[in-house]
Amino acid sequence: MISAQSFRASSDVSKVIEKSAFTVTFTLDGAKGSKFSPPNFSTFELISGPSRKTSMSIVNGAVSQLMAFEYTLYAPKKGKFTIRRASIYVNGKILKSNSLTIEVVEGKAANTISEDDKEAYVKMESSSVDAILGQQITLEYKLYTQQDINGYDLLNEPDYDGFFSQELGNYRASVSREIIDGKEYYTKVIKKVALFPQRTGLFDFKPVVVNLAIPIPGARKSRGFFSSVPTRTKQVSTNALSLTVKHPPQPAPISFSGAVGKYAMIPKINKTQLTTDDAFVINMEVRGTGDGKTFSAPKQPIIKDMEYYDPNVIRDEDTSRDGIVSNYKQIEYLIVPKKPGNYIIRPEFTYYNTDSDEYVTLSPKAFRVRVTQGTRTITRDDRDVSITQTLMEDRAEVKEYSKFSLTFFDSFWWVSFGFGILGFIGIAVKKYRLDELDKLDPAEKKRRKAMKLATRQLEVAKTFLDQGDGRKFYEEISLTMNRYLGNKYGMKNTDFLKDKIALTLNENNVKKEHIESYLSILKSCEMAIFAGQAAIKMDEAYTNSQNLILMLEE
Repeated sequence: MISAQSFRASSDVSKVIEKSAFTVTFTLDGAKGSKFSPPNFSTFELISGPSRKTSMSIVNGAVSQLMAFEYTLYAPKKGKFTIRRASIYVNGKILKSNSLTIEVVEGKAANTISEDDKEAYVKMESSSVDAILGQQITLEYKLYTQQDINGYDLLNEPDYDGFFSQELGNYRASVSREIIDGKEYYTKVIKKVALFPQRTGLFDFKPVVVNLAIPIPGARKSRGFFSSVPTRTKQVSTNALSLTVKHPPQPAPISFSGAVGKYAMIPKINKTQLTTDDAFVINMEVRGTGDGKTFSAPKQPIIKDMEYYDPNVIRDEDTSRDGIVSNYKQIEYLIVPKKPGNYIIRPEFTYYNTDSDEYVTLSPKAFRVRVTQGTRTITRDDRDVSITQTLMEDRAEVKEYSKFSLTFFDSFWWVSFGFGILGFIGIAVKKYRLDELDKLDPAEKKRRKAMKLATRQLEVAKTFLDQGDGRKFYEEISLTMNRYLGNKYGMKNTDFLKDKIALTLNENNVKKEHIESYLSILKSCEMAIFAGQAAIKMDEAYTNSQNLILMLEE
């Protein structure tokens, strides 16, 4: 499988200091090209180039080829200038790159600033500060420096409470240059993290302390094979950052099931001619940049005389490339026709586009399905007509009993008498149980009451446990425990951050081990839901949740 082809132009600057140099690179990705033709650089002076670089990699069977042509240019005068498009031949066709706009401004180049006046700092920058649940947010730690930096160390990186986080390593961390307040800085992303919100609310990230290793000017390199240049440590703090997460707007289209970001969908069908004895399958391939764990197989528009079975997700994969996590899902819909006829099947997939702030429904292809009559005879729309007929036959057989038997068992008097006896027995049993309960120790009474409460609270989770449905089980455990604590201690939905949870429970004199037990249960659920890896088994999670409720009710 070959990756998609692209031909793009890029530069290490968008603004450059007058009378300084910069680089322009033309990159062909996913193909092998020939007859490369650069644009005219008449506005700038050519220092060197082109230097040519090629590479090839294979990841999960996908072959990725890369060819790059790099030029070093000199900016002699101020102004805003356009570098036109380059071209290259690929498989007999011409591909053209994008154009570039370079602004040449007055200012101080980083290499002309004295050592004592040089600056270096790190900023936290996010792709969005107002996000939608299910959206992928890219968080970057970006270094701005006028000095040489030999190394760095993030001392107190946040735990990203409220998000599933994934560190991104597969991206091109090239050095760029930016002009800020008339000063030139070298910039580089030193760390990139993908964040996927798990709930709505306002989330505050405190400043992160970073140690930068700066070479000491004039210091000699020590002798030895493993020697290095002596450095001094400069400690800097990033900015604080706040992110707001909201639900997607309502109402949503029927085929929206939680996908947020940018998506593409390809539908396929296994057959277009069949009988009423047969079924057909719609296969939907979905690729996108949102959180694949927060959306499921979407519902489809109802088509009369077609019966849709619950869809199956047969493939669910996440990949990371160029600093973005992408999700691929393959979904199957089994559809059974009830009646013969000609049908139009148009599969739909809806996602929320965070760039345009609107729902986008994808329905790229319609299928014409012809259904002919099979061997099964259909007399009604109800597919269970045979069951109804069986019940009627049973009733006909009952009418053959003697008149006396029918009168005896249908008698209103005997029915009333029976209910009276059952009611008397029920009252007697209940009184006996109350008498026995009165004899119990008060502590045992309280324990039984707490056990009854815990069982009732976890009733739905127990159903999913018995069914072996891991995802729904962990979702229900998380919701139940949050709801229980919220009702017991008056906590709001926005209070369910680790710091706020610990503070509220402390204020209500909850023991430290109980707080830790709750956070451990919540963490295990998050790992199972969002990472697909449960720290503990389902029955253990159920028992731990039940025991926690018992302890909190003591």
